[in-house]
Amino acid sequence: MKIQWLAFVFFSISIKVVGQQTTFIKRFTILENKEGSSFSQMIEQDKIYLNIAGLCPKKCSNVAKLDKFGALEWKVSFPWSSIGNDNTMNISENELLISSHNKIGDENLFQAIRMNKTTGDSIGYLSTSLNQYNVKSNGLEGSFLFGDTLLLYGWAIMPDDTVSGIIQWINLNGEIGKFAQYRVANNYQNGMFDLTEGKDGNLYFISFNRQWPKGPNLDTRRITTINKKGEIVNEFNYDHNDDGGIFVPMALAINDENDLIFTAWQSDVVPNGNNTPQLVRTSNIGMVRWTYDWPSNFLQPKEQYTISDIQVAKNGDIIGSGYIFKGYYDGYLFRMTAEGTMLWERRYNILDSLDDKLDGIFLTNLGEDDDGNIIASGSHTNSYNSFDEVFLVKTDAGGCIEGHDCTYRLILKDKSVPTIDLSNDAFKVYPNPITDVVNIEMPTNTSNYAYAVQDVFGRSMTTKTNQIGNVSIDCSAWPQGLYMLNIEGENKARRSFKLIK
Repeated sequence: MKIQWLAFVFFSISIKVVGQQTTFIKRFTILENKEGSSFSQMIEQDKIYLNIAGLCPKKCSNVAKLDKFGALEWKVSFPWSSIGNDNTMNISENELLISSHNKIGDENLFQAIRMNKTTGDSIGYLSTSLNQYNVKSNGLEGSFLFGDTLLLYGWAIMPDDTVSGIIQWINLNGEIGKFAQYRVANNYQNGMFDLTEGKDGNLYFISFNRQWPKGPNLDTRRITTINKKGEIVNEFNYDHNDDGGIFVPMALAINDENDLIFTAWQSDVVPNGNNTPQLVRTSNIGMVRWTYDWPSNFLQPKEQYTISDIQVAKNGDIIGSGYIFKGYYDGYLFRMTAEGTMLWERRYNILDSLDDKLDGIFLTNLGEDDDGNIIASGSHTNSYNSFDEVFLVKTDAGGCIEGHDCTYRLILKDKSVPTIDLSNDAFKVYPNPITDVVNIEMPTNTSNYAYAVQDVFGRSMTTKTNQIGNVSIDCSAWPQGLYMLNIEGENKARRSFKLIK
């Protein structure tokens, strides 16, 4: 199946800042971001890329490029039909690949945007429906790029209401490739959580498997090895007497010896479990090298650890990110040796104007730059039900930040943490889908801007310059289809809107 890429351009801002400290903590705000978000990040040399789903004011993705000081180089925004924990990003030689799961009507979709990583301009758009595979609904847990092929992986609810792990192969020239399901006999749930490439050229993924509610309440963590055609090469379960099971994020990393490092989970019924994770290193066929159990605190309130992401550092150490709950949520980073000895742990939080117990940091993504610094991102919230901001922390190899005491728990005052606004200006374009007229409502005091509309083949529908205030565009004669509205202001800042008629 051939998919046509649709070219369009997005709003960008370029700012250059020099002379700042290299390690830092920053917050990023998004307009009306009150209904939860998903985050992904990529690191390339001294550049940081963030992909954040939220409301702007409608559902969208916000993509930002930062320099090594955390200064914003550009930001873009584009709409999705839905958001959730399914917002992923990959990076190739010249491009960023932004992926999401969306549901439009009855269609269950995997969608992707190709972006120029230098400028933020869009190169093309791809959408593929999973309905042809009898999928009732699906979610995207992650993406992985090898060569010119993008793998989108996650889970799908099948016609019999069981959950299957899934992978969709997509060639970047626009071809939709293999779709594969991975299920275990007698299991009700087989959710795929993390996938990466081994040193042997095979792909490895970790899945959560449960027989309940149609069988015993027995949960396992399963490691599956597949070749790049999607054929199973090997698989094994890791069991640790987990009678209850904790349905939380799991992560997988592979070291230079092709050993697997992954997270398992322990419930309250396990001695010293207390809903805390276990880190495991095995051979690629399941021989256990060591396990590391996080300490438990049975005093009230209980302390719970969640490890959302792990990576193998350039020197072979294991680094990880997550959060800790002990009456409040702290962002959490750690570093341990390849043999499982903990080197350091750090906790991060911000005191704002509200009660500290309502202040939370959740570090869900992790990476290392070429200088060995650790970069982690996630959310900062001041209530249990509202993800208000993106939280980015860049530390040195020891988890320390310039200008702050490097203690076990770093508490910062909110005014000492710089905030960067990633929300859009108050542009409004409506209605969409359009009928006879599309209206552009400009921010206050906006003057002397230009707009242009093109169809999917790049043909001009209308172009106007030297506009002031709000305008209405007559589109009654346009045929049904997809259009791009591009707006450019006096400062060359650009915004782009996808219109459907």
